Amino acid sequence: MRRHTTPAAANGFTLIELLVVMMLLIILSVGTVRFLNDASSGYLSGTQRGELAADLRHVAHHIGITLREATPNSLRVSAGGTCLELLPVASASVYLSAPLGYADTTMRVVPFDNAPTPATWRVALAPSASLYNLTSPGAISPTAMASAPDTDNIVTLSFAAAHQFAAASPRQRFFAVTQPVSYCLDNDSLYRYTNYGYQATQPDPTILPTTLPDRSLLASGLQPGSALFALTPASLTRNASVAITLTLNKGDDQLSLTHAVHVRNQT
Repeated sequence: MRRHTTPAAANGFTLIELLVVMMLLIILSVGTVRFLNDASSGYLSGTQRGELAADLRHVAHHIGITLREATPNSLRVSAGGTCLELLPVASASVYLSAPLGYADTTMRVVPFDNAPTPATWRVALAPSASLYNLTSPGAISPTAMASAPDTDNIVTLSFAAAHQFAAASPRQRFFAVTQPVSYCLDNDSLYRYTNYGYQATQPDPTILPTTLPDRSLLASGLQPGSALFALTPASLTRNASVAITLTLNKGDDQLSLTHAVHVRNQT
């Protein structure tokens, strides 16, 4: 009887060969997973940093626009740099006569290029450091209304009460100003505050509005207690400037931005 022998090629894989193949597949799988995980983490980190950068640019741009419309000498920064206050300018023009050295309820001015539209606005004339003190004599008038131009193209401004301005403007320039605006850090959030009135002492979040629409959120995820604002006062040779330093955190990512804004100085 003949014995039949099977060729070696038909015997299949040995156990050792299978184990080697499995180990190689495991190594390749682990490497692939790690590669994909690193790529995914890098993408997520890049996306988060892009979002942080966009948020920082938005906040800095918003505050910068408001600062450039600020009344001269109206900027106030708190001792810790966590609050910034200013008076926005609604319009400006030149006066022909104003109550200087006496109190009166009217003044005559050249028509505004853009008439102020808010329901309550005031006249700021030669604004100084005591801008937020609503006293007479003082730099800020009571609330005002503007008449239509007369036949000589002159506008009469009427005040809610008699007022005397403390100083004249070298260029007979005045500003129509609205309510003060503040930007303050409260815990880890930056808010914009409006409609809280004039305060002789700069207000902080403990006395500022706490709800919409008078408090609106600009950014969250900031370092609590960090100095956001640094004011360089105006001098004879340069305008005032504000340095805005913002650091935002999101997950494990952190991004900082410093933005300097120059503001008007001519009164």
